Amino acid sequence: MPIWKDPWPRFWSDGGKRNRDQYLINGIHISELIHSLNSPPLIIWGKNSVKGIENGVSLYQRIPDAQFHVFDKANHFVWLDQWRDFNSLATWYLARS
Repeated sequence: MPIWKDPWPRFWSDGGKRNRDQYLINGIHISELIHSLNSPPLIIWGKNSVKGIENGVSLYQRIPDAQFHVFDKANHFVWLDQWRDFNSLATWYLARS
């Protein structure tokens, strides 16, 4: 991804490896495993995300039965920008599955 080109590798002490590795399960990127989940995933996106709303919509469209929730006036870090609503939504979703 372009984000891992300059200047990002200099920002992370390990060149961004730890950040990229968080998306791996047994060496496989989560995007390749998402279809094998037992329950449909919950996608939470900030309307003002620096990643762009289009990326969230694209992800949502690729995952059958996913739920997509967009938080207005929230950036990429929705769990920080609107932590109460984020926690409420996540708690509701986890309690029902």
